[in-house]
Amino acid sequence: MLKMLSRKELFYKTMSMWPDSINLHFDDRDENGGKRQQLLNEIYSQIESSLGQTDELTLLSSWAFHQVISSTAVGVDVFFCSEKVLYDLYEQKMFENLRGDDCWKFELDIYLKLETE
Repeated sequence: MLKMLSRKELFYKTMSMWPDSINLHFDDRDENGGKRQQLLNEIYSQIESSLGQTDELTLLSSWAFHQVISSTAVGVDVFFCSEKVLYDLYEQKMFENLRGDDCWKFELDIYLKLETE
C-alpha cells in the first residue's frame, strides 16, 4: 500500500519542482509584473506539462506555490523559493483554491484527510 503524503511533504515535493532561485531582475515598469509574471507563468507551465493531468492535487499545489511566489516576489531581483515561500502562505492559497469552486471538492476531501506533518 502506498503511503499518502502529508501536507508538508506535498509542499516540499512541490518546492522541489521549482528552481532554487529565480532571476527576476528586469527593467520592467509594467504594474502587473510584465516580464516577471511571464517568467513565473512559463516555469509553472513547464511543471504543469511535466505532471500531466493525472495528479490534480500536485497540479493545484504547484499553482498555489506559483501564487505565493507571484505575491511575494515584488521588488526583488533574485527570489529564493526555499527561503521565501512560507508554508502558511502556501496552505492559505491551497485552501482558497480548493474551496473556491465545487469542481475541487474531491481534491479538497483528499487534502483534508492528509496529515499536516
